[in-house]
Amino acid sequence: RVATTLAAEDEDETRLVYVLTDLRRSEWENASQIEQQFQLLNKSNADVRVIDCAAQQQPNLAITQLAPNEGTRSPGVPLFVTASVKNFGPGVAANVELTVTSYAYENYDPLRHGDDVAAVKPQSLDQRTETIPSIAVGETVSRRVQVRFPYAGQHVVEARLADDALAADNLRYSVVDFPAGEPVLIVDGHAVDGIPDQRNAYFLAAVFQPDVRGAGGDASTGVRTGVIPTIEPPARLRDITMEELQSYRAVYLLDVPQLDTAAIRNLEQYVQAGGGLAFFLGDSVLPSRYDEELFADGKGLLPMPIGERELLLHGELDDADDRAPDFETVDHPVLSIFNTGDARFRRAVLIGTYFTAADGWTPSDSTKVLATLRDEARTPWVVERQYGQGRVMLFNTTVAPLWNNWARGDGGGPSFVVTMLQLHAYLAAPLRVNESEVVGARIARRFDAKEHSQEVKLVVPAITPLGRKPIVEKAAPGDSAGAEAGRLWQAAIDADQAEENSLRSTDRQGIYEIWTAKNTGELSPKRFALNIDPRESDLARVAPQQLVGDLQAKFRIEGTNDSGFDASTSGASDVSDWILYALIALLIGEQMLAYSAGYHRARGAAA
Repeated sequence: RVATTLAAEDEDETRLVYVLTDLRRSEWENASQIEQQFQLLNKSNADVRVIDCAAQQQPNLAITQLAPNEGTRSPGVPLFVTASVKNFGPGVAANVELTVTSYAYENYDPLRHGDDVAAVKPQSLDQRTETIPSIAVGETVSRRVQVRFPYAGQHVVEARLADDALAADNLRYSVVDFPAGEPVLIVDGHAVDGIPDQRNAYFLAAVFQPDVRGAGGDASTGVRTGVIPTIEPPARLRDITMEELQSYRAVYLLDVPQLDTAAIRNLEQYVQAGGGLAFFLGDSVLPSRYDEELFADGKGLLPMPIGERELLLHGELDDADDRAPDFETVDHPVLSIFNTGDARFRRAVLIGTYFTAADGWTPSDSTKVLATLRDEARTPWVVERQYGQGRVMLFNTTVAPLWNNWARGDGGGPSFVVTMLQLHAYLAAPLRVNESEVVGARIARRFDAKEHSQEVKLVVPAITPLGRKPIVEKAAPGDSAGAEAGRLWQAAIDADQAEENSLRSTDRQGIYEIWTAKNTGELSPKRFALNIDPRESDLARVAPQQLVGDLQAKFRIEGTNDSGFDASTSGASDVSDWILYALIALLIGEQMLAYSAGYHRARGAAA
């Protein structure tokens, strides 16, 4: 567009416009805008030369994804990240080395760092290299690598390949938020003779915080899951504030008889916003209230309407290895331990009591049956549904070994622990936001002006992606919809601010930070990873002959080694070329004239 503007300033001149390109198919195959610009240049009497800078498609590998897997995030708890590598080149890539490095950012210390937030630097923790034997043309291969961070914070994982034709896509970053722990709310409604005993909550909390000690009785070397349970009675859900409820990564309702309207509305709002909810049934459950208020004709939270309580009869249990399991499962991350091809885990779990599904019920599009019992009706045992942004799961049994032997150590104990941990990881996943955008995207953080100072500190990548350059500025008013006018402020880094201040643009790959300060003076960062758009990695070329036939405009395609690259060798009689020739001839003639008219000493004359 700049070229068309300059070319239109004086149509009496003949201009040469060079377009340097690698004829990438993604840019030229549907080049209607380029065609329009070429046509405008033709009207301005411009000679358009397309210079093909790549003789052929070059080999290119790209890291197209780097993201943490679903799993509990807590200091000291291992987490897997998945890196995906795609072969965009024309041939098979062999022995590809993928290096994954984890970086932990130290915590901000006002005494040590002062106002210099850029001094809060990342420290390399661990580096692992995976060798991929081969990647076929167009194939994507993924590798899982385990990372572990010793303390809470927003840390970074980096994946890297060896340089090739396009070096920028051989590097990718992911910001992983590791809180001090993941709090969950356990609500137990089980009672004996009207007295709450929290028996179900005991077994679930024991999974999340096992009383396991290391050698010498040292609890610090015991098992850590990162899940922090809080046990409350059902009435707590009625009075809890939404802010407090949203601080929990998941909510577990264990044998709760019923919920009042306020509690149901709180849970609906919580799950719609991305929270996770699990139902476990039991003797205290009132089916009619569940169906009317929680299933609500398929519009409520409950994935399945429940009917009557039934017993699952068993035959002889002496030969357990030959007995058919009480349930069958589909492939799902929560039930992965039952899908290993070994039926022993399923045979070990004995189901005694369950609720039938209400007559005439069939799963909706947002509902999926994950496990069924072996009764004649194939009653659903585990059911999932999507509700807004969150996930809801129903287990048609108790947590405590009342309707089953699942949580007992001599029964299905090992599979119970694994399933409950997988359940938490799955329910909490929607609330784990991975701050990763493409280069050029707008990144922003909103905060409450009543609690924070208006001054913010921005840290953008310097020359190296993990290099850092700080900027201090004032925040701008944010979107106050749904809040008190003028209460919200917003700090942002925009791609279109490059002309105003190049330090604030998002045109560089790496880690960006927005620091806000509370009125108490405490500073806290929000980190974002900006990576190359994987679509830029496809170097497949369009044939020059196809380009000439497709674009309805006058232009010439040349290679960088073609003699025609120089404007003086073109077929057009450019005025500028003739002027150049005339000036050269005039200069030579002037030198010859000066030589002939000058004084020359005769040969043989004495000095």
